Amino acid sequence: MNKQASRVISLLLMLSLLLSLPLSATEATTAPAESEPAVTTPSPPSQTDPETSLPPMTKVEAGGVINGRSGEMLYSLNESRKMPPAAAAKLMTALLVIEHFGQETDTVIEITADALEGGSGVGANLKEGERLTVRQLLACLVVGSANDAAVVLARTISGSTDAFVARMNERAAELGMKDTVYRNPTGLHHDAMVTTVKDTLLLASLLYQRDEFVNLASREAFEIEQTETNRAHLIHNRNYLVSDELVSDYYDPNIDGMCYGSTYEAGGVCVASYPTSDTVYLAVVFGGETEKIVTESYETTDEAGNVIVVPESERYIAHAFHEVRSLLVWAKDSFAYHRILSTADAVLQIPVKLGSGRNHIALFPSKEVRLFLPLGTDPTAELTLTPVLSSEELVAPVSAGTVAGSLTVRYQGQTVATVDLVTRSTVDRSLLDYYAEQVGAFLSSSAFHRWAAILVAILAAYALCMSVWRHQSRRKAIRRRHNEQLSARREQEKKELERFK
Repeated sequence: MNKQASRVISLLLMLSLLLSLPLSATEATTAPAESEPAVTTPSPPSQTDPETSLPPMTKVEAGGVINGRSGEMLYSLNESRKMPPAAAAKLMTALLVIEHFGQETDTVIEITADALEGGSGVGANLKEGERLTVRQLLACLVVGSANDAAVVLARTISGSTDAFVARMNERAAELGMKDTVYRNPTGLHHDAMVTTVKDTLLLASLLYQRDEFVNLASREAFEIEQTETNRAHLIHNRNYLVSDELVSDYYDPNIDGMCYGSTYEAGGVCVASYPTSDTVYLAVVFGGETEKIVTESYETTDEAGNVIVVPESERYIAHAFHEVRSLLVWAKDSFAYHRILSTADAVLQIPVKLGSGRNHIALFPSKEVRLFLPLGTDPTAELTLTPVLSSEELVAPVSAGTVAGSLTVRYQGQTVATVDLVTRSTVDRSLLDYYAEQVGAFLSSSAFHRWAAILVAILAAYALCMSVWRHQSRRKAIRRRHNEQLSARREQEKKELERFK
């Protein structure tokens, strides 16, 4: 029986060992999500009609203003009409110069007579034999709208003006400026050279991303140091929205670029930028009128009471400056980014399994969502939030930043953003619940059922063996007693025989 008991104990130890084996559990714990920038989305087209009065736009032939961050056209007049670009052509020239030289703006270029050909009109007074850096020539181009600097840079990059113009048209096609054709790098009038409001603002939005350009376009003046063949001189900004050193009638300290120029055929052309804390507004006008204002002579008195005659005077108003500024101010006063989803606002709660002291945890958007809308708009009125969970519950431990699903944000039925739903706190695991769950999982597992079946079979076999053994033992005992009795009778009979003898 001692052997039988030891066998039973061995089987029980094997079962205990199996129950103590570690089992894997699915846990929704991931690394905390990194901080992401806000999602900023343009408004649906039907919502870009603010209550603010639109600019009159009576002194230009075409114009428009965009959100430079999203490229959304906020207001336009004849945005697809083909117009002579005038100085706006220099924006493409500047872009190609920046892209070609990159960080190598200290490269020195020697001015040759051939390089100065075709640079008539407004210039920087470049001299043959003068040696200037790319940055100095780019400043002449951007700050002073200098035609001679444009031609020198074009020929330096491509070997000839024609080759550079070909590259200008190639780059325009690459950018999607479908209605733009260039014929020179300066903007001097050519009947075949045209662009549109839409194309020019597309180019301006790309160029505004280049710090090299913005830093120059916003300067009131740039000093060209003395060279071997030329004296030191200042290049004044011809965009009078940026600089008041020459003309103070148009200056606005909030505007930091981009260019101005005019020809007889094109009228006044101005591209301007107005940065705010959320975005930058970009505007352009074509065909701006230049109005002559004549003031007739009149008499007045000075401080001493003497009668003096003020002679007749005249001045000119470049309406392109006023019109482009009115577009920018209107856009700034009419639109803004509205925060429609904050990372601090819980969207829903999700159950947590095996949590220590907590059975639910809140889920938050991983990043805020902002929508560009007219001022005064209530974006929550037509806002729909649709959460989609990765699973019905999380399993502790849960760490902060665990991604548990996603949230689709719709405004007026249009999807404007999809962000992750994440946890902002942690939930520790309850060890008691965990091990109880593990034991329960093992008891209901197929492995346990297999081992249980094996154990039952072993116990059944053991019981059968014991039954057979006991049966055999009883039979042996019966035979032994029978033999003992038979032997006793024989011994008795033997004794009786001997007594009779």
